[in-house]
Parts: sequence; structure tokens; C-alpha cells
Amino acid sequence: MKAHLLLAAALLASPMAASSRATASRVSQPLPFVTLAQGTQSAWPYGETHLVITNENLWKRVWRLHAPGAPLPAVDFATEDVYAVILGPKPTTGYTVATVGLTDTGSTVHWDIHAIEPGPSCTTLPIQTKPFHFVKAPKTGLLALIFQVNETISCL
Repeated sequence: MKAHLLLAAALLASPMAASSRATASRVSQPLPFVTLAQGTQSAWPYGETHLVITNENLWKRVWRLHAPGAPLPAVDFATEDVYAVILGPKPTTGYTVATVGLTDTGSTVHWDIHAIEPGPSCTTLPIQTKPFHFVKAPKTGLLALIFQVNETISCL
């Protein structure tokens, strides 16, 4: 199992970020989140991507690239942000990705992601997939730190 730490500099310059950093001494709190979309067939034209989407215009552009023609899930950007992870092209079935936690530490949001790939003992189909997970969560105005665990599973 490999773990990767990525840094996403979203929202750093926002007015909310300054006020949120002032409360950095408070206790970490899990952020509730709701899945907007999850699956294995994104139309996203790029490789692995992690996005914190903070406004309607960006949300519309990202969604059109991800799911052309599909209805846009409702998000109230006055109070919510979207966290989107797309793994990029994978050569077979058996790959998945999920946001498993969001934690407001007072100075950052820790974004925990779990990605699974099939091991050599797994039966898969030779169909290209592009796993994704989009969630919405309360707006914090904080920088997101991405903690992604990539796990290869055994199917024996």
C-alpha cells in the first residue's frame, strides 16, 4: 500500500481563509459530506485530478467535461464546496476511488481519499475506466491537504 500527500492551494486568498486561519487553535472536526456522483466512467479528458470547486461557473465547466449532457447536481456555493477526485484512465475494470473523510483542522481541510486497484489475482475486463468521486461539503475557506492511500487488493 502506498500513500501520497498532495497539496491543493484552493481558496488560499479568499476572505474566508483569513478569518478561518484566525481560529486555528480550535479542535479538529469532521466535515459532513454528501456524494454527488461516483463511478468508473468519467469523460474527463485529463489525467488524475483533485479539485476543490468553490463557485458555480467552475462547477458547470468541470461537470460538462466530466459528464456531458448529464444534469448538473445542485450545490449552494454560498455555503458549500465540491471536492472532486478523478483517477484518470485505467486499463481495466476493478479500479475505484472514494473520498472517505474531510476534516476541518482549523487551519486546513484534510481530504482523505482511498483508491483501489485490482491485484494480479483479480479477474478484470479489458475495458478502460476512469474512476471518480464528487462530494459536496460545508464551505470552510481553508486550504485543502490531500491524503490519498492507493491500495492494491488481492482477490484470492
